[in-house]
Amino acid sequence: MKIVGVTGTNGKTTTVNLAMQISSMLGHPAISVGTIGVQDANGELVKDLESTTPSYVEMRKIINSYQDKYQACFVEVSSHALDQNRLFDINLDSAAWTSFSQDHLDYHKSMDEYFEAKLLIERKFLKPNKTLIVPVLESTLFDTILKKHPNARLKKARSLEELNIKNLPLFYRSTYNLSNVECAIQMNCDLWGEDKISVIDLTKIKTPMGRFSVIELMNNSMAIIDYAHTPDALINIGAAIKNAFPSHKITVVFGCGGNRDKTKRPLMAKAVESFASKVVVTSDNPRDEAPEDIIIDIINGFTNSYEAVVDRKKAINYALESMESNEIVLIAGKGHEEYQEIKGVKHPFSDFLIVKDFNK
Repeated sequence: MKIVGVTGTNGKTTTVNLAMQISSMLGHPAISVGTIGVQDANGELVKDLESTTPSYVEMRKIINSYQDKYQACFVEVSSHALDQNRLFDINLDSAAWTSFSQDHLDYHKSMDEYFEAKLLIERKFLKPNKTLIVPVLESTLFDTILKKHPNARLKKARSLEELNIKNLPLFYRSTYNLSNVECAIQMNCDLWGEDKISVIDLTKIKTPMGRFSVIELMNNSMAIIDYAHTPDALINIGAAIKNAFPSHKITVVFGCGGNRDKTKRPLMAKAVESFASKVVVTSDNPRDEAPEDIIIDIINGFTNSYEAVVDRKKAINYALESMESNEIVLIAGKGHEEYQEIKGVKHPFSDFLIVKDFNK
């Protein structure tokens, strides 16, 4: 079984999920491993996971359990996993670095330290005769890697135009997702060759759960549930919504996770108010912090008006109840998650179910 790794501040889940589907469409059955768990191309959850990248022991169990049934395994590789050597002796047949922006500074302490942790995917775990893929649209990242490490094994993904790729589903047409598409396709080219890539029907590609998940509501309005939980991801999802639905107003419901990088909280406020007509700040996974304290950190970044509703369910319902025609409510931060972590306990919670109940 081929093992492929994907790292990046944003885009890991979308990229491994898309790459897994493309591989399976090419006749090479595959699974993806990451934030949503272990999945196959039918969207079936083969196995749930506790973290984005499992421990080495768990990863070995996954490989041993599924290597006879699947030909490829596309793995989300977090900076924590790279720094903690969770791959250990698992050598990657291909790898991609999708994006780089601020996150996880509670763990890495500096952007330089975070950057070097990410690059371990090439320096330590990628097979010697392979090269790390960087999207064409991430030219700054490509140049920065070579400036810091001139001998790094890098290549830019082939553009969609070069490969004659057309008819992408709406979710994948946004600028930031094109980078994920480029990486997913290039990884499959590296594994299986380019000859069949242009003939696959990408209109059949499914969107990962909790990534730009659109739920239609009354009066030409809708809710969009997305996992975006960094400033860069919020700016990207805002741009994608505006591009897809230019006539709609956007209300954003979001919070920040507890026990995580506090410096990004006001930056997320700035990101949201750059595109939102209305903002409702609420809880995410507060973990061991008081949700009210997290909200105070967030609102320090606002220059315009906002509303704060600590209870996430009440915040979502408030946004939906006050929604006007031709309006979108973006519910950001948790995506596919089916729990809310408070004081070490994961309570059942789903943004999807709240919207579904409202929409009855």
